[in-house]
Amino acid sequence: MSTLKIGKYLLIPFAIFISAIPVIDPFNVFTSLRNSAFDTFQIISPRQSQTKDNILILDIDEKSLSEIGQWPWSRSVLSELVDQTNLSAALAFDIVFAEADRTGSKELMNLYKK
Repeated sequence: MSTLKIGKYLLIPFAIFISAIPVIDPFNVFTSLRNSAFDTFQIISPRQSQTKDNILILDIDEKSLSEIGQWPWSRSVLSELVDQTNLSAALAFDIVFAEADRTGSKELMNLYKK
């Protein structure tokens, strides 16, 4: 029997085994092996980073608190801050907006409509 025919006969059981791995691997042994292999390849030949160098982090410091006032600031102040950053690609707030703003939520909503 030629090696080509043997390969055809082995292909079907191999495909069944590969597709059954999520069912027969409840402890994620193959996943951890795959992750370890990926980590090893990244150490040997790392991929080029796709991140941009123009990341801006805004921090609220004592000077800002003395100029604008105590925290929490109104949504209108945050809206002006967002407007000044020009919203290039993405924006994230690492704060909790626990309750509705009684003073300036309309300004923030108008900014989202832009």
